[in-house]
Amino acid sequence: MWQNIKLYVLAYSIMVVGAVVSTAFQLLGDQFPVGHPVSAMAANLSGMSIGGLIMVLGFIRDGRVKEERQRTADAEARAQEATIKAATATAQLEREREQAHAQLQLEREWSNAQLQLERERAAAAEARAERLMDRYEAVTEALIRRLEERNGDGAKE
Repeated sequence: MWQNIKLYVLAYSIMVVGAVVSTAFQLLGDQFPVGHPVSAMAANLSGMSIGGLIMVLGFIRDGRVKEERQRTADAEARAQEATIKAATATAQLEREREQAHAQLQLEREWSNAQLQLERERAAAAEARAERLMDRYEAVTEALIRRLEERNGDGAKE
């Protein structure tokens, strides 16, 4: 890059020197009219042609456009990679979310099954307690009747 800047500075300085020389030849042309057209043409060609040629060489050798194109291509490649990584991460996150949802659903179903099992156990225990209570009442009534029969209270009724 510095070589190109040197070429631009050299071309600009040659053009300035050519303009100064051209102006000097034109001023001298008034004093020496015989060589005036040739001196004016030589002055214009020397400054503008050589300076312009060097400036064109500088433009040709300038690699900044190529470097920027390369940087742009690299940035596009990185952006594409980042997009692919983001899509992959999003898909992975979605899969994990679905797995977590499925796991939660299984846990709920298992919990509901456990709850149903506990309800059935409680109902069975309640039925057993009812049976025991009915048996206790029947035994109690039978004992009361026997006691009443033994004491003779049952005969009076």
